[in-house]
Amino acid sequence: MLENEEGFFYPNVDFDICIECQQCILVCPECNDGVVDGDLIQIAYYGWHNDDQIRKLSSSGGAFSALAEIVLENNGVIFGSAHNYKQHKVMHQSSEDVNWAALRKSKYVQSYIGNSFQRIKKFLKDGRFVLFVGTPCQVSGLRFYLQKGNESLLTCDFICHGVPSMKILNDHLSYLEKREKSKITNVDFRPKLLGWSQYMLFCSFKNGSNYKKIHSVEPYLNGFLNNYTLRTSCYSCNYSAHQHHADFTLADFWGYRRYNPKINDEKGLSLILINTEKGKRFIEKLDKKRVTLHPIEWKYAEYVFKEHTAQNYGIDKRNIFFKDYVEIGYEKAVQKHGLGGTLKSSFKFLAKSMVKALLAK
Repeated sequence: MLENEEGFFYPNVDFDICIECQQCILVCPECNDGVVDGDLIQIAYYGWHNDDQIRKLSSSGGAFSALAEIVLENNGVIFGSAHNYKQHKVMHQSSEDVNWAALRKSKYVQSYIGNSFQRIKKFLKDGRFVLFVGTPCQVSGLRFYLQKGNESLLTCDFICHGVPSMKILNDHLSYLEKREKSKITNVDFRPKLLGWSQYMLFCSFKNGSNYKKIHSVEPYLNGFLNNYTLRTSCYSCNYSAHQHHADFTLADFWGYRRYNPKINDEKGLSLILINTEKGKRFIEKLDKKRVTLHPIEWKYAEYVFKEHTAQNYGIDKRNIFFKDYVEIGYEKAVQKHGLGGTLKSSFKFLAKSMVKALLAK
């Protein structure tokens, strides 16, 4: 894998040692429409973890934690993305490498898979139960790599907006560290300081200070949510417009607005889509004391399936941004494209923060 000037990794063939076996093409989901054979079912729930602390520490309602706890209680292994601050990467790791809580929460960047697929294959061979959580294309990549289904493998993806590069994120974090004159010790893309509905970036520094800004005035989140900094393949995604093939698909239940606006208590609501019979069997094991699940009609979940195209996702502005990024650097490119927000949005954020502080007294 080679990194390009935008910070994205792409496969590279060494033709000096290539024997033209075509295996790389056979297992590549992008060369095979990203679809693995298998019958799909359509079952949808919304809900939340019953432990308020876990729910608070989750991006949505804590559905991932409920699934993870069952797997661990049965001597299983979880693979998901975690921030490795020493290596300056968000990378897929297992619950045997890090505390599984580090795998919780959204990370709005492309995670580095490394040798996770090989390790999963070994765990399955040894008879261990494995839960793999990743983007739809990562789940598809794992299934193509394994080539056949395995009852001991549970896959879980999520509704993916797209992925910026780790290089972009590191440039942003370096900018914040330079400004604060201290190293970052923690990054949280979905703190609930102003409630579940408010997207915000929160960073902790070694000197004890914190950085917190809502998306409209936060350059990295602004670039991510407005499609300036995504990988080019995200502008023609094979997975965005239709039901996924993972056993589960998780998302924020923004569909509550249509379903019943009164259920939003700002603590977070998860949408859980069950796509396979295996997923259905597993969800039936969840203890009602652990998690609250409400069945809903599939029509209240279909809002999550939206086709990503170069036109509706704005690939032209993306290409202009990255051209500037390569030529003049991250900070100047952010300023040029106004990703730091406007004076009006800054005052709006300040006013909301002051109201929140007053109500807390």
